[in-house]
Amino acid sequence: MASYVRQTGDQNQANSPRPVPEQKLAELRALLQKRIDIVDQEEAEAFEKKFTQRLSQWRSWQRTEWETKRVDGDVGLLTRAGSYLSAEDWEFTWATPQSMRNVDAECSTEITREYLTSEEILSGEGLLMRASWSNDSDADRRHLRSRAHPGLSLESVGSPIDRARVHGPT
Repeated sequence: MASYVRQTGDQNQANSPRPVPEQKLAELRALLQKRIDIVDQEEAEAFEKKFTQRLSQWRSWQRTEWETKRVDGDVGLLTRAGSYLSAEDWEFTWATPQSMRNVDAECSTEITREYLTSEEILSGEGLLMRASWSNDSDADRRHLRSRAHPGLSLESVGSPIDRARVHGPT
């Protein structure tokens, strides 16, 4: 919510969460509800509950700063996750991650048979491995092969963030 307002709002909204940017938050709610209707309608109720809770907090806390700055002692709407605050102060701010340090571009794989014919399944050949890697290079395929199984060879099928056909053992 804060990111949307800060990135799409005017200069005043980018500088302070006060006054509560009702119009921007209504835009965001509509945008997210539309996406939830497409992706997972079962989450609509949970989304509405959480959005309403956060909006209520934003209104009642009346924060004048976006971020907590310990210099002046004012607690902002957002506080870096892991920062030291009193238990009381934590009741009136949102803990917010500030780093992508633990986000990793490692390859994730899943062996599936859902795209195969019965002959391929019975023979054990042609298993599909869903794969995701940062670019379509031989080094990425070698890394994926070594992590999946040393005896398998891979052939890219579609885009790099798609699937690889597993042939194997070689």
